[in-house]
This record gives sequence, C-alpha cells and structure tokens, in this order.
Amino acid sequence: GHPMQHDSQEALGNVLTLVNQTIGRSDELRRYVHLFQGKMQSKETYTNAPELQSTTNERTFNIFPCNITGDVLNIEAGIERSLSESVTSTNQELGREVERTAVSRFEVLPEYFVVQFTRFGWRQDTNSKTKILKPITFPMVLDVGRLCTEELQAKMKDERDVLKIRRDKALEKRKRSRQKTVEAEEVEEDDKPDVIPEVFGNTNGFYELSSVISHKGRDADGGHYVAWCKNKGQWLVLDDDNTAIVTEDDVQNLRGTGEAHIAYVLSLIHISEPTRLLSISYAVFCLKKKKNTTTK
Repeated sequence: GHPMQHDSQEALGNVLTLVNQTIGRSDELRRYVHLFQGKMQSKETYTNAPELQSTTNERTFNIFPCNITGDVLNIEAGIERSLSESVTSTNQELGREVERTAVSRFEVLPEYFVVQFTRFGWRQDTNSKTKILKPITFPMVLDVGRLCTEELQAKMKDERDVLKIRRDKALEKRKRSRQKTVEAEEVEEDDKPDVIPEVFGNTNGFYELSSVISHKGRDADGGHYVAWCKNKGQWLVLDDDNTAIVTEDDVQNLRGTGEAHIAYVLSLIHISEPTRLLSISYAVFCLKKKKNTTTK
C-alpha cells in the first residue's frame, strides 16, 4: 500500500503547535511568542435571554479558519463572518432554548497571519468530505485593522497613518514621473536589508501575501497540494521537485476555477515600519483609493 495523504492544514497546524510549545518553554525565545500565534477577544451575549450575564473571554490561534459558506466571495468577508457566530441551545437553568451570540475581535496580531479557507465539509448523503469549489478572492495586501479591538486600533493608529502617508506619496510619485531615476531610487530603497524586530507581532494591521498552499481535486483525502511562495519579490510555484517562476496574476487565479488548483491556506507577513520599506503593493492601495473615491 501507500502512505495515507494528510490534510495540509492539519500538517501545518501540528508544526506550528510544536513551534509555539517550544517558544513557551524558553524565556530566551519569548520575543517570538507572536511569530505565528495571535489572540482574540470574544464577547458572548444572549439575545433572547437578557437575564443571563454576558461574558468576555480570550483565546489564541495559530491558523485562522476563514468561513466561506453562504454569500462570502472574498477573504475579508470570510474573516469577518468567522469572527461572529450564533448558536441556539437549551439552557438548563431557564428550561428553554436561548440564542448565544459571540462577536470576536483581534486583540493581538501575529507576525505571520496564517488563514485557512474552510473548503472541505461533510456531506450526509455521501458520508464523506466534499470540497467547496466556489471562487474566493484575496488581495496581495490585506488590512484587518477594523477587525481589531478598540484598544489595539488605538495603539496601531500612528503607524497606520505613516503607512497611509507613504502610500499617498508613492501614488503621487507614479503620477508625477516615470523616469528611470525614480525607478532606480525605488529599487535602491527596496534593496535595504530588513531589520529583525525586538519583538515579533503586527503593529498596524497590514499584511502582505507571502505564500499559498493550493489543492487540486475534489477529495479531501486525495488530490494534489502545491506551494506558491514569494522570494525577493518574485513568485515561485513549488510542485514536488519542479519549481517555476509565476506572476501575481497566476497566484490570484488560485481564487478558484473548477477542479483546478484552488487556494486552501494563505500565509501573510506583517508589513512593518520602518523595515520592508516597499513591501506594500501600491497597485492594491491604488485600487482601494479609487474605490473609495467612487463611493462618495
């Protein structure tokens, strides 16, 4: 026989769990505690039972599950839906059914934000896992700032303002001139080495897409997994022992087209200031800005 294929999210989850356990056992590694691990604050209320006291709790995550059911068509909507849930259950004290609503917000953002699309679900009629094939779009730069707690938003404000100013300057530079001297300045600035931060974590809510795990096929216990990674500004696809150069368009086509390769797990890296000076995708910011202008 052959070794059984395991889910890529399951394998990655086990690795991240071991990494976080190792970090937690060492004071010297304390700076890395939020390298992959984030924290959420959740407030639970009872919509039809005001006599029950609301509660607030915290929980950590290594891989964030993105709910793509219903009318969700992009990663932003999926993350927001995953942060809210309503469950109806019988309350023994009241002797009737009550509806519990939990709304969560990010309290601590990790350096690397790993997002898993919940593409596999259980079908009762076939008694097996099935794959959700519908397209789910994702940007090159993801902003989760508005999905954070009010306290974290306040802490991030200054750095977010700096990044937005840099975005506006970059857009103005592109409008003003496309001379080679300007392009040379940008390349020179981009070649500056990253500075390793004293403490890892995201302090502004912006993430840049750094890698994708895609899955081809309909079966959760079969099919084929492929990695797509960004290295020094260039996207590569790693398919077993084959490696090839690909474009951003190729990566974004992983949003979902039938039984072709579809994005399953995304890894996004914190865009920091003042390191990674040109990590922000100007095209994405330009698109967002035009979008805001037309909606006024």
